[in-house]
Order: sequence, then structure tokens, then C-alpha cells
Amino acid sequence: PLFDGTPEAEQLAFSPKAEAARAVQAATATTEQESMIASEAAVTGETLADLAALIVSKAEIYEAAIGPVSGLRRKYTNLILAETDPQQYEVVLQNALAEADTLITDPNLRVALGLTV
Repeated sequence: PLFDGTPEAEQLAFSPKAEAARAVQAATATTEQESMIASEAAVTGETLADLAALIVSKAEIYEAAIGPVSGLRRKYTNLILAETDPQQYEVVLQNALAEADTLITDPNLRVALGLTV
């Protein structure tokens, strides 16, 4: 889903890269920000504008996902840790999936998170 196949180092650079891409789109990028996007575009053959648009679109999906995903993860981690009967772990996990299914309704976000559309 959202970061499948993306190395951890790239994931850690995601926020600064999205900020750089937004700055490129707004024509306010610093030399360093433009260089970050341009160096990738030079390898992929994309234009600076096309790559910036792609990065921003992925950033918007990530930003829409991070709140509910983090909330669900924290809530259900706490519920599992509080559960005294290991036989109930599966029930807790099924409840987490059901809540995610109702909470996350945007089709693009559902695809990015690996939920059914």
C-alpha cells in the first residue's frame, strides 16, 4: 500500500521532499529544494513540474491518512495490550479492520492503505 517497496531512508525524507515539491509548484523553492526534485527528475526523465505534481499528490494521500491511521494504531495497540485473553486478539484486530473500513472512505486513500475499494 502507501509505502510498499519504498526504502526506509526514502520514507524518512518524504516530508522534506513534499515540502520541496510544493515549493517548486509555487515557484518559491530554494536552490536546495529545487535540486532535490531536479536530481530525481534527471534520473527518471520526468519534467520538474510533473515530478513535483506526483510527489504532492502522494503527499496529500499520506497527509490524509496519517491522522486516522495513527489513531487506529494507537487505539487498537492499547486494546490488545489490555486484553488478558489471547483468544480475543483476533476479535480486537477484526474490530480494528471494521473501524478502518468505516472511518476511511476516500477511494484513493483506501487503495493506498490496502483497504478494499
